[in-house]
Amino acid sequence: MRYRVKFDAAVEHELAKIDGKTAARILFVIESLAENPRPSRCLKLKGKSNLYRVRIGNFRVIYAIEDRLNLVAILRVGDRKDAYR
Repeated sequence: MRYRVKFDAAVEHELAKIDGKTAARILFVIESLAENPRPSRCLKLKGKSNLYRVRIGNFRVIYAIEDRLNLVAILRVGDRKDAYR
């Protein structure tokens, strides 16, 4: 079952600040979440009901999964030192 991937302007702004090659890698991983929103390399964030993160080098993609709506909402993309703030 394919999920829709949604992210807002803030995530687009964060991606625009990242160099092109790394941003392309991040976008590839984000697109792959449509096929499998819980890949083997993702971790569920503790204390949160439906938040997950996936690591791409020094960057983190934090996202929520809404199974009832078949939706993956990208909440944050950022460097590992800033991603959880």
